[in-house]
Amino acid sequence: QQLKEGKQLCAAPEPQLCLQTRILKPKEKILFINLCQWTRIPAPQSTTHPVPLTVGKPEDTTEISDAYTVIDVAYNPDVLHAAEKDQVKKNQLIQMAMKCIEEKFQFTLSHSYHITKFRIKGSIQRMKQNLMGIQTDSIDLREKMRRGKLMIVNGKLNCFKM
Repeated sequence: QQLKEGKQLCAAPEPQLCLQTRILKPKEKILFINLCQWTRIPAPQSTTHPVPLTVGKPEDTTEISDAYTVIDVAYNPDVLHAAEKDQVKKNQLIQMAMKCIEEKFQFTLSHSYHITKFRIKGSIQRMKQNLMGIQTDSIDLREKMRRGKLMIVNGKLNCFKM
């Protein structure tokens, strides 16, 4: 049991899909959101409990003709696997991630998006450093999860920061 838990804590996040949308405020810019699965993120206790997630820091990138921002968001693998088969659930997870990004960084996002043909924007190494650098130990992880939990209440998405 302890080996299994240790393996989960040491496991790296894995990219699942990448979305492209736009940051409208404070400054208009292209935004890529990498949705990742990560065993470190606990599964919700039940369908009525909040869905835990972790949101990485925004990283601004400038290429020859493009300036854009990348944000990594990680969910428990079971949450993402359930959403693969259910378009409504997938859309809810995407909307939850976008709402949490808006609240955490005081951004206004365009809520129209498209799923890119690639699974990740940027390198896997950058994504791992961004997400794995957020948590330093399990107590810190639990505290950050409490601040970023999401729940659907009365049909509306809420990003709870406790």
